[in-house]
Amino acid sequence: MVSGGRDSNDGQSSGLRPGERFAGRYQIEALVGRGGMGSVYRAHDLEVGERVALKTLDIADNPDALERFRREVRLARRVTHRNAARTYDLGEHRGLRYLTMEFVEGASLRQWLRQRPSLGARLEIAEQLCQGLAAAHAAEVVHRDLKPSNILVEARGRAVITDFGIARTNTERTIGQTGNLLGTPAYMAPEQVEGRQSTARSDLYAFGLILYEMLTGALPFTADNPFALAMARLTRDVDLEHPAILAPLAPVLAVCLARDPDARASSADEVARALASARQALAELGALASVLERGDEGDSELGEGEPDEGDSEFGDTQATRAALGSTSLSVHQSGPQTELATAFGTPAPATTTAQRAPKALAVLPFRYRGPSEHDYFADAMLEELTDLLSMTRGLEVRGSGTTGRYADPAGARDPQTIGEEIGVDVIVDGTIQVGGPRLRIAARLLDVSSGFQLWSERFDGQLTDVFELQDRMCKRIAEALRVELEVISHQGLRDPEALEHYMRARQAKLRWRMHGPDGAVASYRAVLERVPDFAPAIAGLAFSLIRAGFLPSHEPIDWERETAEAIERALKEAPHLAETQVAAASWSIQNADFRDAALKLREALRIAPTCAIAHEYLGRLQIEGPKPERGRAHLELAYELDPALDWCLGDLARYRALRGDLDGYDALMARLFTTTERQLAPGMLHEMRVGAWYRDRGRIERALDALDPNSDDRMTQMIRGYAPPLLRPYDPQALAAEHELLQQASANSRLRSYLAQLAAEQTAFHRDAEATLGHLRRAADMVLSDIDWLDHCPLLDPLRDDPRFRAIRATVYGRCKLIWAS
Repeated sequence: MVSGGRDSNDGQSSGLRPGERFAGRYQIEALVGRGGMGSVYRAHDLEVGERVALKTLDIADNPDALERFRREVRLARRVTHRNAARTYDLGEHRGLRYLTMEFVEGASLRQWLRQRPSLGARLEIAEQLCQGLAAAHAAEVVHRDLKPSNILVEARGRAVITDFGIARTNTERTIGQTGNLLGTPAYMAPEQVEGRQSTARSDLYAFGLILYEMLTGALPFTADNPFALAMARLTRDVDLEHPAILAPLAPVLAVCLARDPDARASSADEVARALASARQALAELGALASVLERGDEGDSELGEGEPDEGDSEFGDTQATRAALGSTSLSVHQSGPQTELATAFGTPAPATTTAQRAPKALAVLPFRYRGPSEHDYFADAMLEELTDLLSMTRGLEVRGSGTTGRYADPAGARDPQTIGEEIGVDVIVDGTIQVGGPRLRIAARLLDVSSGFQLWSERFDGQLTDVFELQDRMCKRIAEALRVELEVISHQGLRDPEALEHYMRARQAKLRWRMHGPDGAVASYRAVLERVPDFAPAIAGLAFSLIRAGFLPSHEPIDWERETAEAIERALKEAPHLAETQVAAASWSIQNADFRDAALKLREALRIAPTCAIAHEYLGRLQIEGPKPERGRAHLELAYELDPALDWCLGDLARYRALRGDLDGYDALMARLFTTTERQLAPGMLHEMRVGAWYRDRGRIERALDALDPNSDDRMTQMIRGYAPPLLRPYDPQALAAEHELLQQASANSRLRSYLAQLAAEQTAFHRDAEATLGHLRRAADMVLSDIDWLDHCPLLDPLRDDPRFRAIRATVYGRCKLIWAS
C-alpha cells in the first residue's frame, strides 16, 4: 500500500494512536494518509514480524462504502504482481473494518517526478506500470482510477500501482452513475465521462495521460473545474506536438490516447513492447539522460506523501520482493499480439515463429499430511504456484478456481482424468509433509495424454517462517518446472540419444565444465547434430560458449567467432527463451555494450520472471555499478530460486568486504565453502584478494595453502599465481613480465580487463602507484565496469586524489551510466 510520506502522530480522528496494539497483532506506528473511505496506518505485524499498511474504513455504517471496501479486497487479491501492492488480510475489530497490505516505502509518482528524473528512468517506470496493468487485465480486472497518487515508486526503482477500491472485473457492468462519476476527472477516459462501460482500454487512456505528464510535466487538458476538465476530452484530441515528446514516443501516446477505445492499443503488454522499442531508439540517439523540465505541476489531485527509503539485508523477504515482487494470479493468454509500429516504421517485437505452441497447464491442490494448524499451506501453495507459472510466456495456466475443487486429502483423484476434464496438456501435482519444524514438498509433472511422469523433485525447508518459506518454495518449484517445460514443449525431441546428450550438457554447464569431449559445448553440439531445431540446445550452446571463452583452454578454437555465431543463431531461432537473452547479455558485457546487456537481461526476466540465472547476471552487473544494492537484491533472489547458483554468495561476500564488514564477509564465505567444494578455487581467490586489500598476509597464506600446487586445472593454477607476488619481495620487472604473459594468453577482453584489475591490486599492495595506474588505465580502456571496486578497494585509497585516477574513474563511471540509462 502507501508509504506515509507525511507521517502524522494524530491518530485520534479514527481512534487509533501510535503505540496502540490493534486487533491483538498490529502495533500502530503512525497515521500515513487519509482518503474518502478511511485511514491508512503504518503498523508492525507482531505475528510475522513485518511492517504492513493497515487500512481502516471510517464509515462502516455506509453500505455502499462497505461494499467498495469488500470489492477492494477481492480484486486486490486477484491482482498479484510486483508492480501492484499486495493485499494480505481482511478483518474486523471493535466494529471497525480493516485490511492489511504490503507497505511500499516510496514516493508517489508526482513526488518522484519532482526529483526531475532522467528520461530513461521515467520510461523504465512507465514500462513497469504497463506490466502491472497487464497483470490486472489478465485477471479480468480494470482499475478505473489510475492516477499518480495511486502509483508509488520505491527508492530502488520499483513502481507499484495501489488502490483498486473502485476497480471492477471486465464482466461486471457499471450500474447507472448519473451525476456520480467514478474515477478522477483529470485521468478519466472519454467513455468513463459519458457513463459507458469501462474496459482495459480505459486504463490505457489513463496511463497515456500519466505518460504525457511524465514526459512534459503537465496534463494535456486544463479547465476551471473538475466537470469541465472531464468534458474536455470528449471534443478535443491530445496535442502530441509538445517539444518534450520525442518522435519515438509519439506513436506510443497516440495508441493510448485515442478518443475511440477501439483505436487504442489492444493490451498493456503491447504498449510495454512499444515503450521498450522507443526506449532503445532513444538510447541510440543519446536522449535518455535528459531530465524532466519543470512544467505546470499543479495539484490536480490531493493527498500526496513524501518518500520513506527502505533497505534490505540478505534473508529479508522484502529484499527479494523488491527484486521480483508478487505475481499475477491469472490465466495467461498467449494469443497472437498486434504489432505496433514505432516512429521509424519498424514493428515492435512479436512472437517468433520459432516459438512452440503454448502448453496448457494446471496445478492441482497439493495433498497435505501434517498437523491441522498448517493445513492452509496447501491452499496457499496452489495460488502462489499458479500465480508464478502464469507469468511464464508460452504457458496457458488454468486458474486456481478451476482446480481448487479437485482437492482430495485421501488421494483418490486421477490427475490424467482431471487433465482431460479441464482441457490441459500437463498437470502439476504433489504432496506437502510437515513433521515438527521440518517441511518437505514433493512436486511432479504429469503428461495428460500418456499418463507418464515427466519430472519430479523434492524440496525441503524449515517452518520457522511459513510465509517466507511459501514464497521461496513456490519460486523454486516454478523455476524448476519452467526449465523442464522448455524441453517437454519441443515435440520433436524423441531421439533418446539426443535427450541423453542434452541432459549431459545441462549437467556439465551447471558444473562449469565447458571444454573437452564431455563438456557442455561438445554435448550441445551433439544434440543439434541430431535435432537441429531444438531451441533449448541452441540457447544452451550460446550460453556455454560464452563461459567457454572466458575459461582458459588449450583447444585451437576461435572462441570469439564461434560465440558470435551461436549468439546470432539463438537470437534468430530461440529469442523466446530466457537463456538466449542471458547469453546475449553476457556477450554484450564482454563487448562493453552495457546498455544492451541491461536491456536483454530485463527482457529475460519479462520472459521468465523466475529465471534464476537472469537474476544472477543482472545482480552481478548491478552490484559492480554505482547502485550495488539493486544488484544485491537480485543476487539474493537468484540464490533463493536456485541454490546451485552458489557463487551468488561469493558476490555478496565481496560486497561486504569492500565495505569493511569482514565479519559479514567471513560468514558468507563460510556458508559458501560448507555448501559446495566446486567454488574452492574462486573462493580462495576472494580470500587472497581480501587479504591483500587489508594487508593480511596470514589470510593470503592460508588461502594459498588451501589450493593444490600440483593441480592440473588451469583455473586453479592461474588463481594460485595471484598470491606469490604479494608474499615475496617486490620485483617490478619480473611482475610486469608475468602480467604481459597473462594478457597474451587470452583474447577475451573481459578476462583481460579482470586480469588487469588483479595486477593493479598486486602492484598497489607494494605501493607502486605508477604501475597501478597503468593497470587501471588498461582495464578502463577495455571493459572495466566495476565502479564499486574502484570506489571502495582500500588498496586504491592513496590514489584517489591523483588526476589520472579521477580520469580513469570518469571513464568507468561513464560506462556504468549506460546500464542505468537503459
